[in-house]
Amino acid sequence: MPPPDTPALLHAALTALLPAGTVAAVSLDPGDPGSRPPAWLDALWPEELPATRAMRPARLREFRHGRHCARRALAALGQPMAAIPVGAQRAPAWPSGVVGSISHAGAWAVAVAAPDRELHGLGADLEPVTPLEPALKPMIATRAELDWLAQLAADPGKLAFSAKESVYKCLWPLTGRFIEFLEIELLPGPQPGSFHAAWRGPGQLPEVARLRGRITVTRAHVVSVAWLAA
Repeated sequence: MPPPDTPALLHAALTALLPAGTVAAVSLDPGDPGSRPPAWLDALWPEELPATRAMRPARLREFRHGRHCARRALAALGQPMAAIPVGAQRAPAWPSGVVGSISHAGAWAVAVAAPDRELHGLGADLEPVTPLEPALKPMIATRAELDWLAQLAADPGKLAFSAKESVYKCLWPLTGRFIEFLEIELLPGPQPGSFHAAWRGPGQLPEVARLRGRITVTRAHVVSVAWLAA
């Protein structure tokens, strides 16, 4: 079992991936997921509550933790605290002038945010470093993708999964289009862990050609981001 991350380590790793003008927040909630949320977690805002009505306790605590983290990202941008409801496309609806993304992995939540004058889209994903099941890898990535991702210090299937989750989170609020894993091909960028992408699905999705991303591995997590420059 890998040694645990610390908030400072995970924050530093995430921040190193991000383009200029983007901020990150990292939060750890190590308590029992099914218990009452701790007092230090921000209460949900009224606009956020409709999405929680059918949530089980563990999912509700995770949702609240993510919004708590997202508001810390807003503060790091110099923005006031604000509601981040679930939008029409089922993605977090960030305040006007901001793009962002939230991800969870067990007791951890991360959030990234940037002014929309800097980025048109932003996605982030956090995954435990445990390997992907071998049978799932051909459903997630091509052999060429797995071969170049094998240069990084983690299971290439899990790396591909995380990177494509970031791509999806970046593109979904802009396009509203469901994207299958193999409809996006990850292509290696100029630095280790950097990537761009090509569209391999039906029709066209021109935003993919402008997308850029990075991925890294910490002690216990795979961390990825993807963005569209303004």
